[in-house]
Amino acid sequence: MAEEAAFDLKQFKEQVRGFNKQYFNPFTLTFAGLKYSPYTTIYHTGRTSGRGYVTPVLAVATDEGFIAPLPYGTHVDWYRNIQAAGGCIVESKGQLYLTGEPELLDVASGAGAFPEWIQQSLEKSGNEHFLWLKRLEPLSPDDSALDPWREARAEIHTHRMIALGALVSLAMLLAVRFFARLGRRR
Repeated sequence: MAEEAAFDLKQFKEQVRGFNKQYFNPFTLTFAGLKYSPYTTIYHTGRTSGRGYVTPVLAVATDEGFIAPLPYGTHVDWYRNIQAAGGCIVESKGQLYLTGEPELLDVASGAGAFPEWIQQSLEKSGNEHFLWLKRLEPLSPDDSALDPWREARAEIHTHRMIALGALVSLAMLLAVRFFARLGRRR
């Protein structure tokens, strides 16, 4: 019975991962890496294709680098790409960093970097590993190290502007409705 339950959890996690990859990640990229976002943007290179990929990841900055949970395990492409390349570029809190020396951490070593409520969520979901990346040096947005991701960064910027436009439109609509109702009360 325990094996059956473990298999179901694994299958469920794979379904969630597929959904996140197709739908949630593109949405999350609109705010990942920004100043007040808990998500970072990971720029990594495909280990076989050499293509540049962009992935939003929940991560915490430490004094020397970044720690990210691996909720779907170590078989995910972004993790394997970073390990193969020996690092990646991380965008966190509006800043870009070249990182290296990736290290796989166990729960005891990685979970403590996160707030208690996130630790509890990761524990309940069966998160067993974390990735630690050493911060090597800050990068500027026009650094040539970002060349493989120029098109992706432009697309993310476009999506951010569309989302901002939608929020402004919604705020204007709500303001018009508010003032219209206020006018009817007089």
